[in-house]
Amino acid sequence: MGDPQTGQQACSGPSEGRGLDALLIGAGVAGLYQLYLLREQGFKVLACDTASGVGGTWYWNRYPGAKFDSESCIYRYLFSEELYKGWTWSQRFPGQAEIERWMNYVAERLDLRRDIRFNTRVTSARFDEEARRWIVISAEGAVFDTRFLVTCCGMLSAPLTSVFPGQDRFEGEVLHTARWPQDSIDLVDKRVGIGARRSSPRRTPSKTECYVGANGAGKPRRVLSYAGGVGAYRLKCDDLATSGYQGFAMR
Repeated sequence: MGDPQTGQQACSGPSEGRGLDALLIGAGVAGLYQLYLLREQGFKVLACDTASGVGGTWYWNRYPGAKFDSESCIYRYLFSEELYKGWTWSQRFPGQAEIERWMNYVAERLDLRRDIRFNTRVTSARFDEEARRWIVISAEGAVFDTRFLVTCCGMLSAPLTSVFPGQDRFEGEVLHTARWPQDSIDLVDKRVGIGARRSSPRRTPSKTECYVGANGAGKPRRVLSYAGGVGAYRLKCDDLATSGYQGFAMR
């Protein structure tokens, strides 16, 4: 049945689009966690994401050399010991592809996909003062009626485009790191120009190195080698997963 005011078609997907307790925007790290928490508390909740899969920024930012800038052992959800021990990172600073696989692992283990609507881009949200509910509409024509609207879009969800004079007249191919194609890019015999802010990487580290720093104005970017090598660090992660994580307070 369509919406009487907008003529849009009501949501059809893994959950009903009307009568929701909460609608989440984003299926990245924050979105998956909020979906899990709200569902555990008995709320009727649905998440939606523009992408065709989970991952958030790790779904979109798949450019060569994309990595996490903190050590892998801290990039985990800590609310479930079983979930924590079920995954072992292969690198000290994991790359985009491995992080995306980890997020798919989380979604699978917690059965989150049944309450996520992918390929859905929210274009408007209006709060009905009389009903005390949100009316949210997507670009695809779905209408969501929810008590709470939780935005888990993150600060890296909207790429900055059209920033160079004359860019709209450029006849070549323009690639953005935040919307990097999933297919391989052929740069053979092509002239390539790179437009980057001062803090953007000028070279990709090798698999035995990592970038640190440069996350603030004037802070230098340095390339460091793994202490002891990747193999030693992987053994440390394996030992942590098998011997028990002391950070959990089991009751």
